[in-house]
Amino acid sequence: MLNTYYIGVKAIIYDRSTASILILEKSAGNDSDIFFDLPGGRIEDSESLEQTLARELLEEIGLAIDPTEIDQNPIGMAQVTNNLLNTNVGLCLAYIPLSVDQQCELSLSSEHRSGSWYTQEAFNELIQSNPTALKESVPYIQQTFSLYSQT
Repeated sequence: MLNTYYIGVKAIIYDRSTASILILEKSAGNDSDIFFDLPGGRIEDSESLEQTLARELLEEIGLAIDPTEIDQNPIGMAQVTNNLLNTNVGLCLAYIPLSVDQQCELSLSSEHRSGSWYTQEAFNELIQSNPTALKESVPYIQQTFSLYSQT
């Protein structure tokens, strides 16, 4: 049973110039343990989803964005409980797609060890070779590829 539940938000950043999405690699204590991640994090007191996402993007990848420019409608929600979290803690994530005109220069926090841009084909290969990678996020990433490939 979960004693604590947090709400967070993740950005699915789509680069229109290369039709790719930013995926981060996160270390979990051991250099051989790699976890794939999207930029974002937990809501702090009195923050909106948009304020949280703007703060987390600046902290995690160095991308400054005005919270008022973020779409207020998440494309999906997922409940996450995994080995990165304490067993008494749960997390509910809102996924918000963002599009940029070109890949931003990344200034990664110590939380992530690298970031790469994945086309839909490369993303599909990543998921095939790492079936548990971004498990809860996959449908929303695929939806984001579809959303922006039509515009």
